[in-house]
Amino acid sequence: MNNTGILTLQLGGLANTFGYGYAVLNTISVTNATTITLFNGLTNVGTLSYNGVPDPTFAGGFAGIFSTLPFDRIQLTFNSSDATAFALDNIRIANTVPEPATMLLLGSGLPGIVIKVRKRRKAI
Repeated sequence: MNNTGILTLQLGGLANTFGYGYAVLNTISVTNATTITLFNGLTNVGTLSYNGVPDPTFAGGFAGIFSTLPFDRIQLTFNSSDATAFALDNIRIANTVPEPATMLLLGSGLPGIVIKVRKRRKAI
């Protein structure tokens, strides 16, 4: 018997921050109410679980994760053995991973700065 509800989100690009509000159908605390698992392609880059806290009718809270490794797929798991239904809202996804073009632009300016500093040192 499967005791978990699983929702998979495929992103259109890379991200490093993800979060959402959630509620599970239970009036008491629920251990491992929801779990976030992050993937980059097929590679698992991290997992974090959250307990649901009563407030006052449903157990829930906010689940959020920041990863130093970029990800493009998210798997959300809900504990359906202790809560027969769940809801999520206020999904937040952030991409603070520099794009390759940004890195190229930053990298192309470094040689100019080095040359200017060397010229200044020779003038002194």
